[in-house]
Amino acid sequence: MEVGMEDTTQDIKDEARKLLTLMSQSRFDEARTMLHPDIRWWVVGQGYMSFERLVEISDATEGHLSVRDIRFTAAIAEGSMVAIEAVGEMAFPDGRPYRNTYSFLIKFQDRLVIEMREYFDTDYALKIFGSDFVDGVA
Repeated sequence: MEVGMEDTTQDIKDEARKLLTLMSQSRFDEARTMLHPDIRWWVVGQGYMSFERLVEISDATEGHLSVRDIRFTAAIAEGSMVAIEAVGEMAFPDGRPYRNTYSFLIKFQDRLVIEMREYFDTDYALKIFGSDFVDGVA
């Protein structure tokens, strides 16, 4: 989304939150409609990857969680870029929580996400998922 007179920083923050909510709930087909065909997705510790690879990793690590949601704690937008801070509100079927913290830097072009940078606590993910996390990202 190139911000113009009809678009506001609130609009792109809302679009970014919508995308992240869909992703957190494994609604990948819906999320894909918000992505530019040339999307560049970067994940801390792993580098750039395709959206398909991101879905594989998500399924390998978080796919078996019974609760999958996200709580937004901050958002800042300028031009076509949004920075968002969030906490994953997730849980295993036995009730154990998984609440990682995330920061995202999202760039829009033509009203679609063209670049995503995702940061999270990889040490916490390794402690929670163990070999599933390592195998998922290998």
